[in-house]
Amino acid sequence: MAAVAHFGHVVIDCANPDQLAQFWCTMLDTTVQMRWNQYVMLRPTEKGGVALAFQQVPESKSVKNRMHLDLMVTDGDLVKATDAAVAAGATVVNSLTEDPVTITVLHDPEGNEFCLVLLPPRH
Repeated sequence: MAAVAHFGHVVIDCANPDQLAQFWCTMLDTTVQMRWNQYVMLRPTEKGGVALAFQQVPESKSVKNRMHLDLMVTDGDLVKATDAAVAAGATVVNSLTEDPVTITVLHDPEGNEFCLVLLPPRH
């Protein structure tokens, strides 16, 4: 059976889509692709990849996200990646190791959870 659709964007509800888009542009080294009504959409970080979009909504976040983003640390330095996230506006929530994976849980500037994930080196 052929697919009836494909991924376009993962949409995050927020109060200030421009501010949140800037944070995620910094985290993912991408740019804003388009603004439309209450949406700000980012360019995918990979050709054919899924992009983030931010939708302005009137209500504030009140509970833990049912879905969150895992960002894979690319240079093997979780401390450096965490420091960069905090400098961009994130807040560290927790760090844990689930052998052999190390994870830092953070909140973006509007309190949405995401993880920085460090996988063990491949041999």
